[in-house]
Amino acid sequence: MFLKKLKPENQEKFLQLSCILCHADGSYSEPERQMMRLYAAEFEREDGVSIIEKIEAEEETHTQAGEKDFQLAYRFRSIIEEVKENSDMKERKIILFELLGLAYADKSFSESENKLIKDAHEALEFKADAFARVNDTKHYFDITEVGDMFTRYIDLQKEMTRYVLS
Repeated sequence: MFLKKLKPENQEKFLQLSCILCHADGSYSEPERQMMRLYAAEFEREDGVSIIEKIEAEEETHTQAGEKDFQLAYRFRSIIEEVKENSDMKERKIILFELLGLAYADKSFSESENKLIKDAHEALEFKADAFARVNDTKHYFDITEVGDMFTRYIDLQKEMTRYVLS
């Protein structure tokens, strides 16, 4: 939805983070695959799908090698740190928002996905306190509030699809 606003180097980092998040619960579901393809289309880069295929292949290699949760979390955190260094708060919000949407794509929000999202929230330096909105709107991002928005958005999207296609 907002990915075009990311710098090209952050687009690829976002795809890497997305693929790690997709594999975090040990299952790469069809809704998650579809989201990855939508991301490629949104970037409108000729190499979009090939980048995703390359990232998926790398992630599958890590999975087959029996990567432990802490190793996956370490890779995720190191990419997040790179993103933090090369982004402003607007890009950080976009990345976290889109990652959260991806985490909800398969209708389940596993503990491992939750840990990665919380780690991204912390690493990207968003305020943890829900009352921060009053004092500093630039650094506010309430994961629960955004999760509720995604649930409503997905429900509305289904309703619109039923309306248009039936």
